[in-house]
Amino acid sequence: MVCLCLTAWYSYAFAIWYSYILTAVQKSNLPIPILPQETQKKIAELIQTSFALRQESKQLLESAKLAVEAEIGGEK
Repeated sequence: MVCLCLTAWYSYAFAIWYSYILTAVQKSNLPIPILPQETQKKIAELIQTSFALRQESKQLLESAKLAVEAEIGGEK
């Protein structure tokens, strides 16, 4: 439940931040380069890999926590 709330909060915060940045860029008439398709694909792949690795690290951390708790509990 806490994780879901934090995830929702982060999504909300990101949306607000993105909206703010987009508005600032539009008002400043700052040119935004369009990257080559291959570069866009590479960036997308790296972002997807990053999300997958983050999820894996969370799972490994949770497994490690459970293992440590089991060991501590087994010593009593």
